[in-house]
Amino acid sequence: RRVLTGLDAVFSAVLAVVLLGILNYLAHRYDHGFDWTLERLHSLDPRTANLLKDASGREEKVRVAVFSAPRYPWEVQLMDRVGALLERYQASCPSLEVVNVDFYNAPQQAKALADEFSQGSPEANSVVFKCGDRVKSVSATEMAEPDFPDRIRTFKAEDAFTTALRIVLLTKAPRILFVEGHGERSLKEEESPFGYLLFQSLLERTGLPPTAGPLGTAPLEGRWDLVVVAGPTNPLSPGELDRLHQYFLKGGKLLLLLDPLIAADRKGLGPTGLEALVSRWGLTARDELVIDPKRGHVGSDGKVLSFIFSTIAFAG
Repeated sequence: RRVLTGLDAVFSAVLAVVLLGILNYLAHRYDHGFDWTLERLHSLDPRTANLLKDASGREEKVRVAVFSAPRYPWEVQLMDRVGALLERYQASCPSLEVVNVDFYNAPQQAKALADEFSQGSPEANSVVFKCGDRVKSVSATEMAEPDFPDRIRTFKAEDAFTTALRIVLLTKAPRILFVEGHGERSLKEEESPFGYLLFQSLLERTGLPPTAGPLGTAPLEGRWDLVVVAGPTNPLSPGELDRLHQYFLKGGKLLLLLDPLIAADRKGLGPTGLEALVSRWGLTARDELVIDPKRGHVGSDGKVLSFIFSTIAFAG
């Protein structure tokens, strides 16, 4: 029995050595890691990886300036995570240059770097992306939500960095028109409680500032990369509908958002003109209303209020 026990121990030891050897070989042969953290702290989002791949193929190199100035424990934790995240960015894009400077202890270097990155007065613990003459700064509060003063509650630097990277890689910002003149949703929230001010701010932060204005009489193609018609409450004219149709046929991008308009006789939905437009493309704007039964409702004035899941259903 002692002999068998000894042989079993020897066999187990040999097997363990063989398995370790195989794992070591595979680790060197196939460089791959696994990220088991809930916040995905050791891996990059596929969208980030695609942008970094695009950046690595550019003649204009992307540079990143880190103005480090941690004073509180959460800021120390933040800058440590930011450093690790940027290392992963560099691993995917070796041409990415990262420059770190101590904001408080090296003020002359910080000032010189700020001037180089077109930052007159950079924020402490900020990160600045630059490619050519395009610059985007990311503040500490955009990178993390602190549980002041000791730790980080939410780390969101990758989203902020990827947005900044997308902005500086854009050589030409897409031109976006939000059509006005037919009672559409306003980009200025103060003019309408149902406005798109938040959406406008999001577009501007991602380097896609929209323009609000009428369709006009000139052709849309060549002037706009995207035309948005957001919930018109008054019908579009035949000429305007034709210009939208020609724009679409010539490769233009359209975003049509149809709010439900209760007809004057309260029998069905009122027309906006877009129903006839989409019918040219084989779509049907159905005379139906879809409401969240728990939160959406129709007010006494016939307007649909609050939390509409779908206003008009389209079917091919």
